[in-house]
Amino acid sequence: MERSAASFLVVGLVIGVVAGYGVGFVTYQPQISQLQSDLSKTLSEVGSLQGQLIEAKDNITSLDTQVTELEADYESLSIEYEEFKAEIRDLDIRMWEIAQQVAPMLDLEKQIIKMLVHLERGEQAEFNATLHGLDSSVKGVRDVEIRGLWDEFFDHFNAEEYVEAYAKLADLVERNSLLIHDLLFPIEVVLP
Repeated sequence: MERSAASFLVVGLVIGVVAGYGVGFVTYQPQISQLQSDLSKTLSEVGSLQGQLIEAKDNITSLDTQVTELEADYESLSIEYEEFKAEIRDLDIRMWEIAQQVAPMLDLEKQIIKMLVHLERGEQAEFNATLHGLDSSVKGVRDVEIRGLWDEFFDHFNAEEYVEAYAKLADLVERNSLLIHDLLFPIEVVLP
């Protein structure tokens, strides 16, 4: 009997274990299947997110490259802008210098025309005043050749050699016009 009781006990234990496993399997299998399905979906989503992350990293790398290129372009444009500003500043200085040089020359031309108009009208007093005032205009030009022509004009005029005097005055006007032209129209001709 002991043996049969032990056999029954072993068979009962085996049946209990099998029944417990069966009841546990039936009870928990739907939850396990659901968890496996959820895990599969989660792994799929993780794979998708990893793909998106790789794509985002590639986009960031591309954007970094574009930013680097834009920074280089900006730096290049900044350098060009500074060079352009320096050229404009130099041009402004040069234009101011030219204006300072041309102003006395234009004043000399104006005074000569004024003197000749007074002469033509027969206004002797105004002619003489303008004639004597021309000396300061001639000195303002600061050109040795114009100064020499002025002295020759004045010498001939004082000697009442009017033809020679006006010839020297014409030479003086021509020289003055040439100086103005050279300052205002610096043209470099490049031949092919």
